[in-house]
Amino acid sequence: MSRKVALILSLMPMSPVKSGMQNTIFFLHKYLRENKVICKFSSFENSNRIDPVINLKFNKKDYKIIEKAISLNKPDYIFVNTSKLLYLYKDLLLKINRKFKIILVGHDLYFFRKRYFKKINIIDKTPLINKEEIKVIKDSDFIIDISHEEKKYLLSKKIDSKKIVFTNTPVRVKKISKFNKKFDFVYLGSSWRQNILSLNYLYKNLILKLPHLKFLVLGMKKIEGYADNVFFKPFKRNYLINCSYGLAFIKFGSGRNVKIFDMMSSGIPVITNKRLDAYGLRKNSHYVFAKNISDCLIKISKISNNKNLRKKISKNCFLWSLQNSNYLRAFEKLKNIV
Repeated sequence: MSRKVALILSLMPMSPVKSGMQNTIFFLHKYLRENKVICKFSSFENSNRIDPVINLKFNKKDYKIIEKAISLNKPDYIFVNTSKLLYLYKDLLLKINRKFKIILVGHDLYFFRKRYFKKINIIDKTPLINKEEIKVIKDSDFIIDISHEEKKYLLSKKIDSKKIVFTNTPVRVKKISKFNKKFDFVYLGSSWRQNILSLNYLYKNLILKLPHLKFLVLGMKKIEGYADNVFFKPFKRNYLINCSYGLAFIKFGSGRNVKIFDMMSSGIPVITNKRLDAYGLRKNSHYVFAKNISDCLIKISKISNNKNLRKKISKNCFLWSLQNSNYLRAFEKLKNIV
């Protein structure tokens, strides 16, 4: 029996991994290869540094690259990273008589992206309107890598539930045990604008009120003018060993919030304003929920002064990650379609 062939079309290179989008593509590629699927990869990186889909437009050169990759590799499956990329090349990818299955890797549906674009005054000169996005999803064979909120939205738009393959967020799972740490809190985030604005909000409303604590920002270029208790480093998982807690108070953004699961998979207790109950995660057992910035200050004090709570959350979030976020478990449901 001949091996199946998959083609991955991505808006970003697979490595080095600097964002949640790259993280998903990296582990998807790894999963497919380990399951004996011949995997080919093409990236079409947008030069825009605000957001990978901003001002993304049809490019004849990229069309030719995709056309050649299909002709040369004769894929059984094509994984397309974002609905906007799929829409731009729909005439090539969504032909009625196509001989391959289209699997959309959602990673923030455009409908949800544009909500935070509006909040932070981002203008996308090549917007994707709602009905266009829904149409390409309906014309796809499957969609993966979406949040529970996005799944509810798609079902409300009459997307066939059989098309929606809910996959968990894949991250590298490795326990960090010792608690004598150099930094009190770690904040994960690439230099996309929504991450910078969220950090600025945190800095003004929370970090400045906690001068006795040390904060490590991983993955973001240094922002000048911050106090001496804030440190910036490029993203390397080894740095997590120096951090006691994770902070994921997300003011702007949408989607899966990979950063939360990345910290949990290291056994780092996370304080977040995102509700994670739909993933089977319980407040004060797997994570700490803070409804607003004032509550976040209270929760920081609570967990910092309660070693038993800290140890319990660290143990539980790591065990959950082992069972759900290891890439082999996260993509387990792909076996039904690939």
